[in-house]
Amino acid sequence: MKATIALIPLLLLSTLLTSARSADATPTGSLPAFCQTAGASRWQGLGVGPGATDVWETPGNWTNGVPVDGDACIPAGGVPRIRGGEEEHLRTLDVAGGATLTVEQGGKLFLFGDQASGQDSVVRSGGSLDVVGATLGGIARLHVLGRLGLTSNGPGAASTLLTRECTYFPGAGNPYPGEEGCSSPPAALDNDPFRVEVDDRGTVDVKGGGVNLGDGTTTVVRGLLRVRSGAYLAADHGTRLELRPHRTSAAGTGTLRFEGDGGYLEGKIQSDTGVAALSTLVDQGLVIKTGGTGRTLVSAVYFQPTPGRVTVRTGTLLLPRATATPATVGAGTTYGTGRCVRATTTCGTQTTSDPDPDRRQSADFRLPSTDTSGADVVVRRVGSRASSDLGYPFDVHATSMSATVSRPAVIRMRFDATVLGGKRWPDVRILRRATGATSYRLVKACLSDGKPPRGEVACVDRRNVKGVSSRNIANTSGNPDVLMVIRTRATSRWVGR
Repeated sequence: MKATIALIPLLLLSTLLTSARSADATPTGSLPAFCQTAGASRWQGLGVGPGATDVWETPGNWTNGVPVDGDACIPAGGVPRIRGGEEEHLRTLDVAGGATLTVEQGGKLFLFGDQASGQDSVVRSGGSLDVVGATLGGIARLHVLGRLGLTSNGPGAASTLLTRECTYFPGAGNPYPGEEGCSSPPAALDNDPFRVEVDDRGTVDVKGGGVNLGDGTTTVVRGLLRVRSGAYLAADHGTRLELRPHRTSAAGTGTLRFEGDGGYLEGKIQSDTGVAALSTLVDQGLVIKTGGTGRTLVSAVYFQPTPGRVTVRTGTLLLPRATATPATVGAGTTYGTGRCVRATTTCGTQTTSDPDPDRRQSADFRLPSTDTSGADVVVRRVGSRASSDLGYPFDVHATSMSATVSRPAVIRMRFDATVLGGKRWPDVRILRRATGATSYRLVKACLSDGKPPRGEVACVDRRNVKGVSSRNIANTSGNPDVLMVIRTRATSRWVGR
């Protein structure tokens, strides 16, 4: 599975992908009551009876026989299981509250109901659809009012959401109705992609390792997308995740919650999918990191329309392109920009020689651990530069920050070798332009104890202490990158020269 192997370096884009497919789906409140589709086959196996097993493909476990290319309903108490090696095709699926459908490792479930005709599938409040090292997809729309579990069972057993079976299983011999043919690489989708709509109280629960968001799938979250500790999302080029406000509460929003150091990382690339653009993440809700002490990276074309928010409660959260909207940053935590080498539960940041300045530089900001009230932080590249600048300046600004000489904030600015003109870290100067000022001022070196010289609010750490000071960083292109470390009690605009 793609989510378990090394991935190609990121291609961060600057344009918004627009498509009719990103429009709102039919509100979940207008869905019909449970199992209203004429001719649907109801589960009557384990948990409901009279059948006594949980085997999906046992005819006696259904009122109208096994629902092949038809409509299936799982009443409360039902616990059917699709085994490994089984592939089920349904027009619609309806899982009632109190019922759980499990797709076991190696199993496949495809839903092909027509989105335009309202042939939607539903996991109702209190119901569950558990995909465990298995595949869920099709060309239908799935409403999640309850819980959708996506679990990786280790290398080669990642759960996958996809639109066309052939994109992950070349040569699949039994395509579901409506599936498009695949070329190599696959052509762009002609029909609607598989679409998951998570209701205000619905949850997508990601755990166990890497989970693939594949082949143009769209996920709209008004409830919670929970990425547990040890898990991460590998999003193929051309996929889409939207965090949207609640339908029923003006105060509520869709949430992407990272409970560990796993991120939203790059999955299959253009040579795999035929799509050049990275996955798109629209944050009109909340992106929050609540667990893990390492780095969590969002690798996507990222947009944050109102009322989108970002919160960092622990560790480090890096966005591909930080916005002007402040992030809420907790004591001792770090927020900024960056990119990742590979999709794993942890990521090592790097820069690249790509012409896009957002890929040739990065910056992050760590709030003092003693600032228990937190601060609102902006870290973003400025769009204009002088000819003497190394790359572009960064605005690093914190509102309501509490920092002292002994407990300063820390800014790290990384420069790719291609913008340095042969300079190494001892040669790079950092300059600061205070808020309201019209010119830059040189930031002096820190003293031997890491504190700024008398009368200075900031200093560049040049002590050459491993892990905390400015240094050269190995780069596969030859010359090293440079990381400059600034200790400061004030925030403003910063540039390297």
